[in-house]
Amino acid sequence: MTASGAVAAAGMILVLVLLALRPTLGILALALFYPFNEFVPRAPIPGVNSETLILTVAMLAGFARQAPLPPLRISAPIVAYFVVILFGWGITATWYSNEMFGLTNVDNLIKVKSLLFPTLAFFVVYFWTGEAASRRRMLEALTYTLLLVAIAAIVDWVFKLSPVTRSLGRASGLIFNPNGLGILIAMLSVIPLLLYRQGRSNVFKRGVFVAAYTLGMIALVLTLSRKAWISVVVVHAVWFFYVNRRLLVAGGVAFLVTLTLAYSFLPQVIQDRIGETFEPGQTIYQGGIASRFESSTAERIVLHRVGFQMFADSPIWGHGYSSVLILTPRYGARYGLLRNRNPHSIPVKAMAENGLLGLATLGWMVLVLFLVGRRLWRSGGDERALGAAFLASCAGVGISSLAATTIEDHQVSIYFWMLFGLVARAEVEGRREAYAGDEAREFHTKLPGESGG
Repeated sequence: MTASGAVAAAGMILVLVLLALRPTLGILALALFYPFNEFVPRAPIPGVNSETLILTVAMLAGFARQAPLPPLRISAPIVAYFVVILFGWGITATWYSNEMFGLTNVDNLIKVKSLLFPTLAFFVVYFWTGEAASRRRMLEALTYTLLLVAIAAIVDWVFKLSPVTRSLGRASGLIFNPNGLGILIAMLSVIPLLLYRQGRSNVFKRGVFVAAYTLGMIALVLTLSRKAWISVVVVHAVWFFYVNRRLLVAGGVAFLVTLTLAYSFLPQVIQDRIGETFEPGQTIYQGGIASRFESSTAERIVLHRVGFQMFADSPIWGHGYSSVLILTPRYGARYGLLRNRNPHSIPVKAMAENGLLGLATLGWMVLVLFLVGRRLWRSGGDERALGAAFLASCAGVGISSLAATTIEDHQVSIYFWMLFGLVARAEVEGRREAYAGDEAREFHTKLPGESGG
């Protein structure tokens, strides 16, 4: 066991103990620990790892203490998501003969487990954030996490510590994936803005919020992830739309000026990354517009075509989990794509692998996310800005998911589910308080002599 593995294992044990004995502290420790999860030595049993242990203990602790479950109007699409993904795995198992190296049906089931398990973080955070103070502490923990991954990414880029950074010249930090790191930063970037805006922190904490945001933006640039750059622009646009539309207009003008008149003043590394999008690469794909872009972008365009064709062949329940990866050479041959490739798009993945069932579940989930965030924003309570922050994060994740499935990476997705659990509990508690207030007012008006007659 390496030194980093030993330290990560000790951190995992601490998180397990806290989740079992002091769950309200355990969820904060989980948020801070999780970037180091990949350093924990893996068990010899496939599919059993630190994530499995942590989230299992956390769920059992919640059930043992009879923690409140989220209402069905919020949790139902999550349950449907579980059912659809497992059903998709079953469909693949009916026709797939394990011919692809490294992907048997058992391996595919392990992939399903890795996809679904982080979803449990939604319930875990929902269990233990019933008080506004606990939700505030959770937001601060997520901000510290942002600061942590940003510092690690900058150090990684400067000293070229990870193999990914050495080979690609793109910061990957603790996530080991530049795109995943960039999307994670974009998703969390609005949280320090929210906390700073609330103005209820001391000077030190406000300094931490500023540092987390600033270093996060620097790290995001260093990932050279174009989808993450677009994602963070969308996050800020939605945030300012809700909290300050003057800044939205000013930011929009600044953004347009940056892309036009001031483009030449951007760092060269950013200009190169944007410019190479429109330079055909060594691999030229067939199919109209795809041939006009560099290989990575062109491949995504082809994968969208592949996804639509797969959907047309099986529109009800699709071809099953991982079927795009398996069948890409068959469907992509006409475009010159002969490699096994992931779909690089959540909607494409849903339609090709799960058909209308997948698209309906995805649409249901998006609707619930929007309604929860919107209701919290319109509640008028002290936490209404949290609803706006959540809507902004969801918009950023949504736009990036059109050209990537990075949100399914458990190191990224777990923070999305944490944030969702936090906002869902805030929305539920807000509705409960509003209902209690209405009941109290109604009771008060019915007291004898209170009508003024």
